Amino acid sequence: TIKTEGNQNNELGLPRTMFRIGKETQYAVVEMGMSHAGEIERLSKCARPDVGIITCIGVSHIGNLGSQENICKAKLEICAGLPEGAPLVLNGDDPFLRKAVLPDHVRPVWFSLGDENADVCALSIQQDEKGMSFVLEDHEEGTFLVKIPAMGRHNVANALAAYCAATRLGLNARRVIAGLADFEQTGMRQKVVHVRGVDVIEDCYNANPDSMKAALAMFREYPCKRRFALLGDMLELGDISRAAHEEVGRQAVENKVDYLVTYGEQAKRIAVVAAAKGLPTLHADTYAQAAEALLNKMQPGDALLVKASRGMALEKVLEIFYKE
Repeated sequence: TIKTEGNQNNELGLPRTMFRIGKETQYAVVEMGMSHAGEIERLSKCARPDVGIITCIGVSHIGNLGSQENICKAKLEICAGLPEGAPLVLNGDDPFLRKAVLPDHVRPVWFSLGDENADVCALSIQQDEKGMSFVLEDHEEGTFLVKIPAMGRHNVANALAAYCAATRLGLNARRVIAGLADFEQTGMRQKVVHVRGVDVIEDCYNANPDSMKAALAMFREYPCKRRFALLGDMLELGDISRAAHEEVGRQAVENKVDYLVTYGEQAKRIAVVAAAKGLPTLHADTYAQAAEALLNKMQPGDALLVKASRGMALEKVLEIFYKE
């Protein structure tokens, strides 16, 4: 099995993945990204996938596409390269996907967190320090207990999407579930680092309003004494940027963050709203200032969530934090 490396998901990166397919390759998992309409159509026609997955309709690149309805249409361009009768795995909890008009040649497979009318659903979802556990109900294959080494309900949705794609391609359901139990997070995607008695959740590979909301909801359930968050800008949000960052400030309060550090011009809005609601907050102008604030306040048993868009390079704060 080969997969897209890093963020090589555009018109240059996807062909590089395709060129790695050899005679011994059984499966290729190919990510298709876009920032404008028409891009996924070209990628799908190039890759010619046997199954497609759309996990959600968020607001990334809304500055280019104008609305979530247009983002939905752009993501559905994946159907352009799918053959007749191919499974199209869709998030049944996403209102834009539920309202979407699907092409006749694909076979929708719906997954959901809690809706037993979906083809595949997750029930009895629980989180602990090792990850998530849930009951998976599949109308075709039966009921299974699933454990994944990743935190947050959004990762349960990701697991369901992977399960749907694999089983509808003909893989054995129990083998797929065993694989989910063994997968490893890549890069800085919710990687947990233990240092000086503190748990650092490195989730700074990228960020948008949906992933930020999911990360803070996950963090609320994380077992620790106090919750610290280092949050930076979410980029490429266009006209909704101010409102989106202010909403993150509200979410930080709602999800019981004990101390907030922000970094970046747009992240100032996070700090302003959170501070106005009584959350102890510092807006840092430099990486060193952010690291110093955390080092001065954090104690063994605390946990730190670090999240921002890739361009904010918050790992530079962590480099200082880890050295001290």
